Amino acid sequence: MKFTPPPDHGTLDAYYIADVLAALYRSGRTGALRVEKGVFLKTLYVQDGQVAYASSNAQSDRLGEVLVRHGLLTPEQLDDAMKRLQPDVSLGKVLVQLGYLSPKELVQGAHLQVAAVVDSLFQWTEGTYHFMEGPLPKQVVNLHIPLPALVLEYTARHAPVAWVRRYLPEDHEARASLLETFYRVQPEMSLPSEVEEVFTWLDGQSTVEEIAARTGREAFFIAKVIVGLGVLGLAEVTLTPRPVSVPETVPVSSESQPVSPPTKVPPTPTETLRVVTAEMEAPRPEPEAPPPTRPPAPPPTQPLTGVVTVPQRHYRRRVAAAVRLRRVAVAVFLTVLALGLSGLALWVWRQGRSPQPVPTEVPPTRPPAPPAPVPPTPTAPAAEAPTPPTESLTPAPTPSPPTPSGPPPVAVTVETPPAPGPGSGPEVAPLIEQRELSTAARRSSEWLRRQDPQAWTVQVELACRVETVVQALRQVRNPEQMYVLPKSFRGQPCYVIGYGVFSDPAAAEEARRTHLSEDLLRQPSPPRVISVRQIRRLAGE
Repeated sequence: MKFTPPPDHGTLDAYYIADVLAALYRSGRTGALRVEKGVFLKTLYVQDGQVAYASSNAQSDRLGEVLVRHGLLTPEQLDDAMKRLQPDVSLGKVLVQLGYLSPKELVQGAHLQVAAVVDSLFQWTEGTYHFMEGPLPKQVVNLHIPLPALVLEYTARHAPVAWVRRYLPEDHEARASLLETFYRVQPEMSLPSEVEEVFTWLDGQSTVEEIAARTGREAFFIAKVIVGLGVLGLAEVTLTPRPVSVPETVPVSSESQPVSPPTKVPPTPTETLRVVTAEMEAPRPEPEAPPPTRPPAPPPTQPLTGVVTVPQRHYRRRVAAAVRLRRVAVAVFLTVLALGLSGLALWVWRQGRSPQPVPTEVPPTRPPAPPAPVPPTPTAPAAEAPTPPTESLTPAPTPSPPTPSGPPPVAVTVETPPAPGPGSGPEVAPLIEQRELSTAARRSSEWLRRQDPQAWTVQVELACRVETVVQALRQVRNPEQMYVLPKSFRGQPCYVIGYGVFSDPAAAEEARRTHLSEDLLRQPSPPRVISVRQIRRLAGE
């Protein structure tokens, strides 16, 4: 894969923002990158190829809005600080002076502001950019944010298909291996677990499709990570033409075609297809005798000569169907087992239940029972069997003469209570309203471990203040589906807010659009649909 650095100024429809930032990183330049789109202006300050700070004239990217959105500041505190703001004093300094933020929280908020600006830039596909090289202004505070971490994270989220195909053509296979420069910058980067998981499979031998099949992730996601590493110069990406596959519906007999030498490589896929078509259409004479020599039989793991192989996408569909079938079988087995255990528990409960007296069911021919059990008198006839003790408590529904073999059968009618349906969430809303987030997080973690890791959920946001969690609870349609997971963020205890568990991503996406408020959906880092396994990894479980 060849990377050509873009010029210092241009348009985003010709050059993606990842190419511009990768060029600044690889050259180690210092200056300000101004990106404009309509009335919006966003600026990234770069020091020696690393991001120092970011600014924006968009209201959602302002420091105060970011602090309130992430729960580090309340709206009332922000309004008070804005009233006391002076022309030559920054908002962050005023917040620290008023005691609303500690210096550590202010640095954390500045990192979140840079992340919000970069995240929005990676979603722009039009606009203009201009890099002005030179020393940074004195008022710019250098946060020393690794630029490769930002490029890899937001490329994996927002990179368009056209940009990825420009580096990885669809008719080529891509293989990548990490370079020494990657291991030098890796300790400085803090990336999502799904991105770091791809790094472990980049051995220079596995293709994008093979890595996707092993990790269970989409091939396009793997391709975006590989292209991001390639443009940053952290990985060596090699491209090879894809082998031409014969359609499944055309069986080719090894007896009627000569065996091609295995070392002969066709010049291009187009010429190969033309040669194969010509050979299939031309009549061939019946061979009088088998060829004198044949190549050795391929190993069982390789496709045989003349046998049409199933494309990779068909194989993955069949594997996914087998996995779904296995899950359904396991679910049916667990359901039957639960019903059997419930029946056994009900039977034990009925056996241990003491019968209650039902005087209205006493037959009219039987004498009324005394108020208290009375032992049989000595004057009872010798031939009559003694009355069993349970006869006076629960009489039989129909009179029957006592027999020496035992008491008459007692008919007990027990109304089986309906089985409770599965809960839709951990039901931690009352705990969140009472500000007991530690208890709510513990209960949510226990509930989420019982869910299917392959199921889907909605990650709402990351909150580090109690009021932010309570406010998010009031902005969802069904509060009982909301849950919180503990998360340590830059040494500060925070919470990952999630909503619901769904069987497929389409249902989760529908809930994200219809169950969450507009304020949540309009955030620079809006709620997204991820798997249960991913949100557990995000929370560090």
